[in-house]
Amino acid sequence: FPVATSGMLALNGSALGIGCHPIVVQIASVRSVTPYDAIIKVIPHHMEPLRPVFILGKPLLTSYSSPGIRSAEMGTLHGYAGYMIYFTLSARTSRVGSRLADIRSMALPEGAVLVNMTTEGSLGNHILNVDFKWTPEVAQSHTHFVCFEAIDAPSDGDADMLSSGQHCVQLEVEAINPAPAFDQPAPNATALFYMRVPNAFIISGINDNPYDEIVLTSQFPLTVGQTLSPPVASEKRIKATDPATRVSASAILSWTPGLTLGSYQETICFILSQAGGPGITPATSTRCLLMIVQRCKYMTQPGDDMRKVGELFESDWLSLWALNVNLHTFDPPAYTEVLIGREYEVQAGDTLDSIAKEFGTTIEGIKRLNYDLTLSETAARVLSNSKTICILPDTCTE
Repeated sequence: FPVATSGMLALNGSALGIGCHPIVVQIASVRSVTPYDAIIKVIPHHMEPLRPVFILGKPLLTSYSSPGIRSAEMGTLHGYAGYMIYFTLSARTSRVGSRLADIRSMALPEGAVLVNMTTEGSLGNHILNVDFKWTPEVAQSHTHFVCFEAIDAPSDGDADMLSSGQHCVQLEVEAINPAPAFDQPAPNATALFYMRVPNAFIISGINDNPYDEIVLTSQFPLTVGQTLSPPVASEKRIKATDPATRVSASAILSWTPGLTLGSYQETICFILSQAGGPGITPATSTRCLLMIVQRCKYMTQPGDDMRKVGELFESDWLSLWALNVNLHTFDPPAYTEVLIGREYEVQAGDTLDSIAKEFGTTIEGIKRLNYDLTLSETAARVLSNSKTICILPDTCTE
């Protein structure tokens, strides 16, 4: 029907009398009438407490809104097309001399089954468990109402079987499998590094589909000493009644740039993907991080003085001292930023050889301070587009 309709059917059990009574309910729209047949069983009032009950509350639970008035609040479970919806039903009878014979449903969704029936206890205190399993297809992506009842079997063959009554669960099946999403790093993020300074960043993401694991990897193999720790992932939902509402994965990107990586600039990308499974196309997301090593700058480490910094970069401390006019001590505190060269803007017609001669240094010395000039695919671009490079001039050259 295009418009949802609801109502309540009230029956006077005393007027009907003890026994089974067929009824027909008709739901009418403007152009059609749909009949629904049912059997109403009326039992003596004193037998109400003896009826089987659903226990544990995942997803069904028999409760009493007031003494002797039985109710069963409808639970709601969510799933996705292509992923199994799985939960366990448990019912109990406390009726003397009785056991539970069955947990059944009059109308399961197409493809759904009740399996793995197990029992616990003994006559008069008997529990029956059964698993509901269903992998909905895309065409079944809508709301489903599935009802169950537990039936007992008294040892006295002349006694009536008692039913728990219909207990229903609402299953919401989504057609669209959501793609995982990164929450760290932020979109278009840039990370700045200093040579010899350790750094670590969290790479993490989530997926709103709790039925699938997510896998976190780098898009391409990491280089120049960068490492990604083994990802740590949260547990996915196995049963539809499990508490997980989403899954997550995270890893640590660690890197200590070496002394020859000044001016390094590279975009590192990471892939967050679902594990998927038979008939499932895993959804994926990509997040990139621009990694830049500071040009012409060094962060002193514990034990460094200007002489040691000069040795690290194959220079003399006097040349470095001349560059750092704001430095007031030969022995700066750890984690002080010092200049190890000066920036030079490449001019039209410049070559590495001409620049080296102009500043009294060597091509190897220039490359040592400019990682991008060591790579054939970037060196020509750097020298032809008015880029800035790092130069440590020979102060003794006239």
